[in-house]
Amino acid sequence: MVTSGTVNGHLSSFQECLNNYQSEIGNTSGGWKGLSHDNLVNKGETFASEYGGTIKKQMAAFASAVDAYANFVVAKDNLKNAKSNEQEAIRCNDTSKANMYHKHVETFSSQVDSLRSSIKSYLEEASSPKLSASTISYAASSEIPNGLAESINSAVRSAVSGDANKAALAWAVDIANDDSHGYSQPRRSFVGGTDFDCSSLVIAAYEAAGVPVRSKYGANTTYNMKKAFLASGQFEWIPMSEVRYIYPGDIFLDEDSHTEMYYGKGSNGEYLNVGAHSDYSGSVGDPSGREINIKTSGHHWDGVLHYVGNKNVNSESTGG
Repeated sequence: MVTSGTVNGHLSSFQECLNNYQSEIGNTSGGWKGLSHDNLVNKGETFASEYGGTIKKQMAAFASAVDAYANFVVAKDNLKNAKSNEQEAIRCNDTSKANMYHKHVETFSSQVDSLRSSIKSYLEEASSPKLSASTISYAASSEIPNGLAESINSAVRSAVSGDANKAALAWAVDIANDDSHGYSQPRRSFVGGTDFDCSSLVIAAYEAAGVPVRSKYGANTTYNMKKAFLASGQFEWIPMSEVRYIYPGDIFLDEDSHTEMYYGKGSNGEYLNVGAHSDYSGSVGDPSGREINIKTSGHHWDGVLHYVGNKNVNSESTGG
């Protein structure tokens, strides 16, 4: 695992190696050393300087993203409570309180949007052509509790990758984290809507990522998702009995009833999916936070629609 301590340790070890090299070669007689020796020393010193500066900037940016995410969680909870209070005041015909709580909703909505933007900015700052932000993200895994590390890791991977599966997953996670979106079959939407059912959420996520599974290939339900996603040329079908590896953004599918998107491993190593599950509230949005969310799934799946647009991503063995 990469941490600030181990990074500094590696830098110190490298610097010590460089110093020893300079000392030993420097004490060697002969003019034959010339430019070859000087070039090696210059390369080593440049590497130590650039690597040290880069890793420190990236870790600072990532730490800021973690702090912003913690504030985002608080603001999102405050927004949820303010919406609930506003609805209760409206139900009780208390106009004064309803107006007050509506102002709270506006304030916390603004905070949530601002923090979401800040997190994205920090994560972009944390990426570098010399050292990827996804490497740094895992440095904090042992220090961030309750699955927050996995949430940040996913966001980092989305920020530094152009792969459609990562972009689709990031879109679906944003919907799950925004309780103004809930589950509904009668109100299910694909583009620009408020509520989703299980299939429209996954289909809309890939549409948002630039894969025209609905607009070009006609996906609109679990019954025809397999055919449409395969027709796009960016997926392959793997029956569950043959699944050996799973990638973030891959799609679990029960053609008769349900679908979810693989999110990643939780803090205890469990597999987590993002999906739309049921209309618990009977209203627009998701006041319970359970209608569209990230959780473990015990559903019986027919197989996995595996994204093959880019195979150069980190896979996770299912243990099969």
